[in-house]
Amino acid sequence: MKLNKSDYLIIFLFALLTIIVGYYFLNKKITTQQKVIQLQQQLQELEERKKKIEQIDTDRLAEDISSILLGTYFSTSTDIEVEGVEIINKGDRKLVINHQEGYQIEIPGNLILNQSRRADALEFDHIDRVNDPGISPRYWTIMFISTFSSNDEKYKSWMQKEISHPLTTTTLINGEKFYKAPRIREEDQMIIVYAYYLIKPNKIYEIDVEADEEWLKYVETFKLIKQE
Repeated sequence: MKLNKSDYLIIFLFALLTIIVGYYFLNKKITTQQKVIQLQQQLQELEERKKKIEQIDTDRLAEDISSILLGTYFSTSTDIEVEGVEIINKGDRKLVINHQEGYQIEIPGNLILNQSRRADALEFDHIDRVNDPGISPRYWTIMFISTFSSNDEKYKSWMQKEISHPLTTTTLINGEKFYKAPRIREEDQMIIVYAYYLIKPNKIYEIDVEADEEWLKYVETFKLIKQE
């Protein structure tokens, strides 16, 4: 059978169509495989990111966020740094040395120096309260130590009312005479504290501590040191 030109043309067109269709499906297959590989890589990257996120110390993350929002005077786990204040761990206790204000005191190990900006006003918070989302920061503090100038007439006037209270007593702590005045810190929560006042020629020291023997015994460790 002899083929004419039109037959050759039909055969050529059929072959060309076959090649085009074959290339299309082959290319589609390759593209699909590439997409599968890309998805697998993306899933692997997501898994790695998930692992990194899971490894983040959530307490530390909270501190970092809080430091950004509130400054560097907030912590959820460790003592913050305050200029002029040194803290030495001693097992179940800590020795707080306030070089700037000239005193030292021991505190229990479950309290942390927190929410404090300056050496003349130090707050010591209970770590369990800090990490309890149901407790407001205003109730974290167990002990508060502050110092005032003896020339601060407004403070002295307020303090005189405190130490003139009928229930105020005096006590000796390492040879220093303190006034010990009872006070209700928060009337709605009925948190009773004792305020200890040490009056020196140039400075007045005030220690506020919750009225529980667990905390009160640490006030007895207060000592004046050389101010730097």
